[in-house]
Amino acid sequence: MGLIFNKFYITVCNNLQLNYYRIFSNLGETYSSGVYAIAKTACGTQYAIPYNQDFESFNSLMDCWSQEPVTGNLTWKSTGGSGSTNSPYAFTGENYSIFSGNGQPNQTTKLVTQLFSLEPNNEYYISFAHFQSRVFNVQAYLKVYYKNSVNGNWILLKEFPDLLSEWTISEINLPNPSSDYLIAFEGIANGITSVGIDNFNVNNGTVIGIENSDFEAIVYPNPSNGNFVVKGENIKSVSVYDLSGKIIFENNLSSNIYQINLSNIEAGMYMVKIVNENKIYYEKIWLYLNILFVK
Repeated sequence: MGLIFNKFYITVCNNLQLNYYRIFSNLGETYSSGVYAIAKTACGTQYAIPYNQDFESFNSLMDCWSQEPVTGNLTWKSTGGSGSTNSPYAFTGENYSIFSGNGQPNQTTKLVTQLFSLEPNNEYYISFAHFQSRVFNVQAYLKVYYKNSVNGNWILLKEFPDLLSEWTISEINLPNPSSDYLIAFEGIANGITSVGIDNFNVNNGTVIGIENSDFEAIVYPNPSNGNFVVKGENIKSVSVYDLSGKIIFENNLSSNIYQINLSNIEAGMYMVKIVNENKIYYEKIWLYLNILFVK
């Protein structure tokens, strides 16, 4: 007698819900003692925008995100970093996602987000912090892809082939929004080089520039006690963000010089975003408010 396998379906209301089963087999009126099984419902589509992923809980993150090896068999992992150029400390919080070559050549894997439902008539962009290390002449780099259907092909959004030894924030507009939208970070690592991403956000709106270019501005003094100056030509706006991506200061008045007072906020590192015409310049600033230096 051959075995007969029957599928069964259960409707539940919650995403990532654990369900416990006892499964029986039978032969006529005779039933087995049964076996126990556990199944978890799939992660649902993300409808709420803005969305933030800080990579602090990587194991639970992978209930919703996935990985697609391209070459080799290595995967993205969680790390707190060691402070080295190949493994810096987290950009924000304690952990981030890293893809390292672990001494092996030609390792490439995509870290794929959960599904997003993006309104076709709206505009969206992503922002994230990342680094790419280099060891001697061997360079790790990052590619960002999207697709707007589950069974569609990956389409390249942007490639980052250069050395980024420090955390850098990038912003990319998302084309062709749909109800089944996926984004992928493809890490390419060789030898002991590595790629890291942290503080990933999906935001409403659009960005008019995505990286530092020939436009430069000066932020001084840096470090600062909370009072500092932003200076540049034909600046249209200045914004200051904390490491979670929250705007804590914004000035949209055109000027060549801004005097900023943030002496009422906590000490730490912040990002200054300076917009000039259709270009954007970023600068980190350290505020040392209320810190006591002891000799």
